[in-house]
Amino acid sequence: MVETLPAFGDQRRSDGDKDRAEPERGIRGESQANRRYLFFAEKADKEGQHQVARLFRAAAEAETVHARNHFNAMDGIGTTAENLMAGSQGEHYEFTRCTR
Repeated sequence: MVETLPAFGDQRRSDGDKDRAEPERGIRGESQANRRYLFFAEKADKEGQHQVARLFRAAAEAETVHARNHFNAMDGIGTTAENLMAGSQGEHYEFTRCTR
């Protein structure tokens, strides 16, 4: 069964969850790098640097693969029903805790 992750940065975990900390940190870093590279690609395209944009997009895809590996190591993908619940809880957490 998939344990929901309302927010990867939530520091209120118990000491028993230390094994989860490293993969979560990895997912967070890889995900942030992915988004950053996609934003860089958009900027490069706007500046007419289409080859550079392609390189940034390729790097972003590599970061996605790395994040997926961390996520799989945590057994982070469950059934569709579990994934819907995890997504719903994550969005609720972001809306109620991160946007204020």
